[in-house]
Amino acid sequence: MKHIISITFGIVLSLLGFSVYYGDFVGFRALFIVSPLILAAFFIIKKIRTAKTSNIILAIYAAAVYVYEMIHLHKFFYFDAFSITVIVYLIIQIVFAVLATKVEQNGTFGIRTPFTMDYKPVWKRSNDFMSIAQTSTIPLILALSVLSGGWPRFWLGTGFVLLPLVISLLYSNIIGWKYHKAAEERRKEELKRQQEIENGYQKWKRQL
Repeated sequence: MKHIISITFGIVLSLLGFSVYYGDFVGFRALFIVSPLILAAFFIIKKIRTAKTSNIILAIYAAAVYVYEMIHLHKFFYFDAFSITVIVYLIIQIVFAVLATKVEQNGTFGIRTPFTMDYKPVWKRSNDFMSIAQTSTIPLILALSVLSGGWPRFWLGTGFVLLPLVISLLYSNIIGWKYHKAAEERRKEELKRQQEIENGYQKWKRQL
């Protein structure tokens, strides 16, 4: 459900951005068409009580609106060598968004910080968050591959790839610190209990 909302947000944002840039305000129409879907999804879930079905309905509807609006922007389509770079970025984002939710703690892929490597829940939450953040950029990068040109296309694509990583690193450190603090508190409590047991044992020995 979170991924569907994320990609829907990306669709609205991409259409709004390019609508403003090109002065063709189809994106604002998309805002009023797509945004209510987020609320509608919750009502659908309550009615049919099947999250999977509601996700499918929302995804199909959002994709249809996206395609419809992109067709209206086709007159601005532009292809150059940077289109290939942006398409590579698109593939990277899709692969990373899928794998991020599936991989276990490792030293090569995912959000790797001291907190994520020390605490499995932090790893899971951080990489799930990264997957959702990357999902929101997929419509943006897809639109960028045909609706811009030259170096701005390259730098915007690079930014859309790096931004979810930076945000996810910050999120990881925020929640990681909470887990670390809780672990330290538990360690202190355990040390205190051990000390009390040791003191009780020493007192018992002296009484003998």
